[in-house]
Amino acid sequence: MQGQSSSLLSQPLLGAATMALALLGITASWLALLPGSMWAENALSMVFHRRGAGLRPAQRERTKELHETTRQIVESMTDTVELRDPYTGGHSRRVTELTAGILREMGMHGSDVDLIVTAARVHDIGKIGMPDHVLLKDGNLTPEESAIMKSHPERGAELLKRYPDFAWGADIVRHHHERWDGAGYPHRRKGTEIPFGARVIAVADSFDAMTSDRPYRRGMTVQEAAAVLREGRGTQWDATLVDAFLRSIAPRLGRPATPQLRIVSDPLEDSELAAATGRA
Repeated sequence: MQGQSSSLLSQPLLGAATMALALLGITASWLALLPGSMWAENALSMVFHRRGAGLRPAQRERTKELHETTRQIVESMTDTVELRDPYTGGHSRRVTELTAGILREMGMHGSDVDLIVTAARVHDIGKIGMPDHVLLKDGNLTPEESAIMKSHPERGAELLKRYPDFAWGADIVRHHHERWDGAGYPHRRKGTEIPFGARVIAVADSFDAMTSDRPYRRGMTVQEAAAVLREGRGTQWDATLVDAFLRSIAPRLGRPATPQLRIVSDPLEDSELAAATGRA
């Protein structure tokens, strides 16, 4: 196993969660022993445990290689969520780019930016074990299903806390669905009680959600989504960050919008028409 691990660690693992799990000796037959969708959470827990053990030798290059490999494993876990639903493909990567754009517009740089951008890349990792009948449902969610959907920020934060390299971003992931006015979740924080990085991701996440196509409706235009953000600045989103975001996408706002019938008031990932579909 030791020799096999050394050779596999040198291979690019991005987008290959099954290879990453194979690295740890986790086979399909082993996964079959786990109950339902819990396999991913248990597998990721094993990744974190084995990762900590691998850092014991004081070898700089080995440590660097393990850091990079585990980052790719965690990102691959996030990508598996989007692979389950073709309508959300690329969502986390787009949110990461939009988040970076906001921070550049605000003149930020350094480790704080790295932290927030990394959290944006894995902000949906809590959906890894979510049942398909909830994650992929086109119609109204029941109260029970809505509670499951709204559990993903907390679940994601708890997953990330198990690994030191991602633990510092756990609170950002936990609170990226909070609202400036305190009406969000999971803890109904408001204003500056919400971590700055979570407030940044909330703007980027909502914009990408609104402008993405779904099976039951066409995505909004850039102009329509921008209008929703302006309307919600200071209530749903931090006004300063909405303004920075709109400046960062100014070149995309140059053409007139085509009116649509439905405007979202409180977009939820994978269901931007939250009020209409019962997902708010």
